Amino acid sequence: MQQSTRLLALGLLISSSLGLPACGDKGGNPQPTLPPPTQPAPQGQKATLIGQIQPAGAITLITATNAGGGSITATPTSDGSYSFPDLPLGPYTLSFTPATGYVAPPNQAITLVAGGTSVMALTVPPLPKPPAQKALVTGEIKPANAITLVTATNAAGARVTATPTSAGTYRFPELEVGTYTLAFTPAVGYVAPANQAVSHTAAGTTVPLLTVGAAASSLSYLVDGVTVTPAYRFGMPLSIWYATEGGGTGHSLIFLFKTWPTKVGTYSALEDEEFIGVRYTDPNFNYYNTESWKHAGASGTLTITAISTVTRRMSGTFSFVVIGTVTNPRFPDKRTITNGTFTNVAF
Repeated sequence: MQQSTRLLALGLLISSSLGLPACGDKGGNPQPTLPPPTQPAPQGQKATLIGQIQPAGAITLITATNAGGGSITATPTSDGSYSFPDLPLGPYTLSFTPATGYVAPPNQAITLVAGGTSVMALTVPPLPKPPAQKALVTGEIKPANAITLVTATNAAGARVTATPTSAGTYRFPELEVGTYTLAFTPAVGYVAPANQAVSHTAAGTTVPLLTVGAAASSLSYLVDGVTVTPAYRFGMPLSIWYATEGGGTGHSLIFLFKTWPTKVGTYSALEDEEFIGVRYTDPNFNYYNTESWKHAGASGTLTITAISTVTRRMSGTFSFVVIGTVTNPRFPDKRTITNGTFTNVAF
């Protein structure tokens, strides 16, 4: 019995070492082998994260923060682009530091993947402007009628105008606080004053009194090609413009109106109902005129280019052919007056 038991144990040991099926293995199938363990993902893989800011200069710094709280920063270039090279793959939160005058945009959640990630372009809005402060600007002109318009121009080139009152005062109500340049449009007979720089405050601004100088006046013409520059005066009661040279001993012109003109325009010595004509006296007291119904051959016009009934100044041009009133063989029967000009003359 002991001998049989020893033989069975020996047979099992031999079959086991030879890979034979042991007693009691019913199917005779081999035991399954286990698969090799799964390989872990490669460690340290990196890529580049890029993006774009619009407008360029709106963001000064971008910060990328990973899931573990680690962060890295990038500065946008002059065209607004930015990049994070060699950044480990994974999720990040981008935050943005705005430049002065811009609103901080919300954070952006992104995932950096193999091959790199391009972030959608970010448009950064400007800060809303605070309501503009406004206040009153006032000033005064002397003489009161010397300026017809005051123009205020701000630093951006925007303009607003004001018309002086009959007393010479002007005002810009509700003018935004800031720096302005005031320009002045002179009335006929006055010189345009220099511009004034004004720093307008919220408390209101009073511009210093502006005194405007009268423009220089002049009158000249040619008589048969010879230049004449007479003294002159106007006689309102008779509606006569009287121009003379040398205290009445030289050339003289008298312009006759039925009523004083009140607007620019051309007046004919032969046809106009308001302008009667011209009377000319030479240095030898020979008289000529344009009263054509008496002296055929007369002609000419007077053109007023600028006039102010307030300042009583006007400018213009004239030319005439005047006919002698008395026939005298020693003197010509007519005179030709050309190149007549008058500037800022008082009437």
